[in-house]
Amino acid sequence: MASKVRSRKVDPLAGILSLISNGKLTELCEQLKESPDLLSLLEQRLQEPSVPKGHSPLVAAVLGDHIKVFEHLLDKHSPNIEQETSAVIEGGYPVEGATPLWTASTLGRLHFVKVLIDHGADIEHTTLSQSTPLRGAAFDGHCEVCEYLIEHGADIDKPNQVGQSPLTIAAAMQKKDCVELLIKKGANIRHRGHNGDTPLHVSVESGDVEMAKLLVNAGAENVANDVGFTPSILASCYGHQEVVMFLHSKFKLEPLEMYNCYCLLAAKEVLSGNDPMAKKWMTEAVKVRSSSNLTGIPPSDGVYDNLHEPVTEAEVQYIAQNETRLFFVSSIYCERILGRIHPTTAFYIRISGDMALSESRYQKCVDLWQRSLDFDNAARMAYELQITEDLLFAIRGFSIMASDKFTPPVEPHFKWGLKELRLAHESKISEISVVSCLFRMLGAWVKVCECMESRDGRRKEMDLLRGAVIELVRVMDSKECPLLIACLQNFPDHGSGAGKDVYSQKLPLGKVVSLLIEHGCPMHCEDENGRFPLHLAVLLKDESAPECIRALLEYGAHTDAVNFENKTALELAKNLDPPPVPGVVAELLTATTNHLSLQCLASRALIQNGIEYSQVLPVRLIKFVSWHEHDMTNSVSKN
Repeated sequence: MASKVRSRKVDPLAGILSLISNGKLTELCEQLKESPDLLSLLEQRLQEPSVPKGHSPLVAAVLGDHIKVFEHLLDKHSPNIEQETSAVIEGGYPVEGATPLWTASTLGRLHFVKVLIDHGADIEHTTLSQSTPLRGAAFDGHCEVCEYLIEHGADIDKPNQVGQSPLTIAAAMQKKDCVELLIKKGANIRHRGHNGDTPLHVSVESGDVEMAKLLVNAGAENVANDVGFTPSILASCYGHQEVVMFLHSKFKLEPLEMYNCYCLLAAKEVLSGNDPMAKKWMTEAVKVRSSSNLTGIPPSDGVYDNLHEPVTEAEVQYIAQNETRLFFVSSIYCERILGRIHPTTAFYIRISGDMALSESRYQKCVDLWQRSLDFDNAARMAYELQITEDLLFAIRGFSIMASDKFTPPVEPHFKWGLKELRLAHESKISEISVVSCLFRMLGAWVKVCECMESRDGRRKEMDLLRGAVIELVRVMDSKECPLLIACLQNFPDHGSGAGKDVYSQKLPLGKVVSLLIEHGCPMHCEDENGRFPLHLAVLLKDESAPECIRALLEYGAHTDAVNFENKTALELAKNLDPPPVPGVVAELLTATTNHLSLQCLASRALIQNGIEYSQVLPVRLIKFVSWHEHDMTNSVSKN
């Protein structure tokens, strides 16, 4: 049987890059000697100023830690050593504009760093986020690389695009040895980022009291950043009482700051479910307030059931008797101390709304969640976990309300999620995670519409829903990941239970799939593993997975389309461990005989007869046929 053509593999140097990545120098030299065309392509590739992810020969050698292959490329092919690419290293995110030197520095590969600097690599060449090789090395605490770069002229305080110096990022990542080295080499201990954060500010998030001691002993101060937060306040916000007490012992915090620290420590314990400790810190706060005669603390408004910050131990006792009251007071603390621009405030307000939801006080929940959105829109930075958690809790809440014939306002929350999607790339937030949440929010919105008793109200809500679908399709049209590929994803498990709660809501996701396709969402798309929406629907944990499969088939999904492992959606379903949700296999078995088009049958015939279709078909049809490729030899052996 003639070999098949997999038209989706497009890089002609894929084999060469594989040899480089695996350090096979002898095979590399032999293949280049035998193929002048490949040699010419490699020479061209090495000279390009920038290449896509996975296409850089030099970076491939660095990632594989193959110094002999690397030196061979440098000595025999005269490459552009400042070539930029996208490298997935720092925190698991793709770093755009990474050079071989930045990549080697970030991985701590000193031998590569020395060779590159000897060949004249620019020691200050930054990534698109303005990260230098020194900052890359400091991020992962590679002291030897840091020292070598500094000795060869690297700017020790050069910040990235958000103003973080190498010392700042080393402190944030708890790289104690690297922090000591940078301080010894003269790094600015009082360096301020774009929002005024010093290395001490960013270090307290970890709760590492030894890091705090190291920085303070080197001259760090408990000064406020540009938005008024001192390191002691931030340490309290994160619940790191040992760091707070150390800073208090060193700087003798003023009564108001100490009162605020105790309030925030109490709020953190409430969130952790440790009510006795929360009561203890509230009591300590009351003692400071009373003994220091603190005044000027404004009362909260009535949205929190007319509660206020306790001023006596009796009030603490009353608040501690009820979980909802504890969360309401925690939100009051955060609103006053952290204000609108810290994301923690919105987080506590949203949880307070969730407490009202658990008591079936739906309007109170809606009011608090709208308040949370107002604070979210003012927050100074976005966290992926908080964004997805906010969306997931809202989805679950809207579904519960709809089942109880209460109509919540879904549109503001969807618009907020859409705004975060637009900002996702620059915030290093997974666009796919946000879209998968928005997909399910649309499902909750469909459920809300279906449960509305007023025909006129249902029609108006459906108009809003269709407008949201159109906007999502439009926004995703400019993204690399196709919309349906992003939608049909399971949530990342953050351990909070939010995703599991949404899975249990039985959202009508198949109807959302239909709405998306009807309003212009392309459905003939695939992910980086060659999986089509039908494959991904098989993997869904939602009970509506069969419904999604049915919707995809109704709009022309190919049941015999295969992924890069030559598996159809049905074969994938049959071999899953654990198995897919009930009904998936049955839906696909029925579809396999009922949803084959004439074009699919013709594609199968070409493949089964071993015809080299790439030589006879128009270019526009080659990819279509390749979707239906299947390892017929394996298929026969199975039967």
